[in-house]
Amino acid sequence: MSHPLAAIGAVTAADAADALMPSLGAAPAAPQGASFVQVISDGVDRVGQQAADADALVKSFIVNDAVPPHRVIYALEQAQLSLQLMLQVRNRVVEGYQEIMRMQL
Repeated sequence: MSHPLAAIGAVTAADAADALMPSLGAAPAAPQGASFVQVISDGVDRVGQQAADADALVKSFIVNDAVPPHRVIYALEQAQLSLQLMLQVRNRVVEGYQEIMRMQL
């Protein structure tokens, strides 16, 4: 019966390096997630939808007393925070773009 660790001894340093770092000639695989543009576009759409939902809730609160005021305030605050977050993301993207454009080649 062979020792369980004997199989590990057969692995050389070169084999380990090949396993950790594939050859440089191979092209990296494309990411499977959504593109950056799609993520930003979806975020802008969600912020717009939240603002529209908050506006509709305010209108229904004015017309109908069945909507509780705390729900209206919560929707308005959520829409405002989403808009502020979107503006901060936009500012960071613009700053990153400007930084890349200032780089010297």
